[in-house]
Amino acid sequence: MGSNFNQVKQSIVFDLTFIFIAAITLYLGLILFLPFQSQLETSAMLILQNMLRTQNWLIPSLNGAKLVSQPPFYYTITGLWSKWFGLDFISLRLFSMFFALANLSLNYALMRYIFNRTAAILSTVILASSFIFTKFAVLVSPMQFNLFLFSSVLYAFVILLYCEAKNIKFFNVIFWLALSLLTLTASIYLSLMFLFALIIFSCILTDVYYLKRLHTIRGYLIFTAIILAWMTYFYVHVPHFFKFYFFDFPSYILLNLLNNNHFFNWSIILSLLIGFMPWTIFIVSTIWYNSPKNWADRKKETLNILLFTYSILFTLALMILKINNAWLILLLPALSLMTANFLTPSVYLKRLPLKSQTTEILIFCLIIITAFMLSQSLNNLTFKTFQTIIHNKYYQYLIAYISIIALTTCLALRYLRVKAMIGMIILLTIVTYVLGCTIYKFYPRPNDNLPIAQYLSTKIKTNDIIAAYHQYPADIAQKLNKNIVIISWRNQPFYSKHYQTNNQWLTTEPAFWQIIEQNHKKVYLLVPITLFEQINFKKYHLKLITVSKHYVLMSN
Repeated sequence: MGSNFNQVKQSIVFDLTFIFIAAITLYLGLILFLPFQSQLETSAMLILQNMLRTQNWLIPSLNGAKLVSQPPFYYTITGLWSKWFGLDFISLRLFSMFFALANLSLNYALMRYIFNRTAAILSTVILASSFIFTKFAVLVSPMQFNLFLFSSVLYAFVILLYCEAKNIKFFNVIFWLALSLLTLTASIYLSLMFLFALIIFSCILTDVYYLKRLHTIRGYLIFTAIILAWMTYFYVHVPHFFKFYFFDFPSYILLNLLNNNHFFNWSIILSLLIGFMPWTIFIVSTIWYNSPKNWADRKKETLNILLFTYSILFTLALMILKINNAWLILLLPALSLMTANFLTPSVYLKRLPLKSQTTEILIFCLIIITAFMLSQSLNNLTFKTFQTIIHNKYYQYLIAYISIIALTTCLALRYLRVKAMIGMIILLTIVTYVLGCTIYKFYPRPNDNLPIAQYLSTKIKTNDIIAAYHQYPADIAQKLNKNIVIISWRNQPFYSKHYQTNNQWLTTEPAFWQIIEQNHKKVYLLVPITLFEQINFKKYHLKLITVSKHYVLMSN
């Protein structure tokens, strides 16, 4: 008995070490060499700069305005991380990678507990090499942290389906604690949606036995205490918080649904297919395999029904609500478990000839290339495929993803004792990866908006005002450490109307110029290149100062 336990323990340590080394090697390459995503990552950097300066760990702010668009727990944790490890892009990207590794560990532990070693390794490799998982493992983003909390909720409930009676209390506490923290970092609506999925799951089974395992006074108290403490604190310090969170935001979603001719956002399906690359080729078979086949025996397939129900409901919710596609990452735990459940018993991994395996790996690489080009091209609603390929800043990005899929697939097949001579493919991808990193590392990459930031940092005075048309220039704001007025902001945050002042958040164009003329303020105006010809220079006595790739700097 002791010998078997030691063997299992050694295999777990070996598996996780193998997975971590492969994942860290690939993720670190992306972290160190990927170009920074200015709007996404720089905005997070500015929020954390304000948090460190004010030492307010519970209410984040950006550009002088308190952020209530989402709960603050992510920024609280990353603020503490930055205080200990430093505030820079690499440190914050490592935070995302840390929770990506934690997600892989949770995934492996669950599959090892429920199924077997092969299923655990395969499920973890699928999750680690998925396109959207890798993307958010190497960028400054709350999505990996959200995924960790959501996975804790999902996996705790899955274990409650199988665990012995003596362990129910422990995993019940884990479930409610993780659900409350998920509410603090994502949204209470996400938590309610997941609880709704569990109710539908119980209705399908026509049995509330598993829901009763969640019914404990201790769990309810943990969830209620944490949520009430957060809401009370926010209500005291941000009076309009409740109005935004429980009226403005739901009203916006409802009006968006009523005014939109297309009830479903079908691009979510395309984004899901791209995000789950390269394992998308199995997605139809996976859904069919895990869907309930025999209604009379449905209680014998509780896990399959749970994952299937959640995946369908969450996808429909994203299609209807039309929110950010990044939330598709919350589908990955269920999809990776279902795909591993489909592939593990199949002959696909056991009797595949050498030629077919090599062809399959090359097809995977081709799919990754196609997925990357589509994801970049769809941002502009055009298919500038070749322009995307030859643009230098994407070269290493592309090579890195080819390496990810080739290496992880080859190593996984090798590790699962599939007899195939694939060393040449591994060597080729490693050489290409290193070559791409080297070229990208030493290729000059000037900051497009650096001239404007440098000019403003030397010329700006205390009473001068910096303004920008239609959008928030986060990369310039980071260099200046000064609030920027947003004139006629397009796609503005829901809460921005509470900050309608000329020196804090945003204003309309007539109101802004009226205040400037009355107070005789000097203004430095950032105008997007695309709007340059629409500005009336003579009316506002504006002169051209300098030009960058994206902005024209003007002043009165």
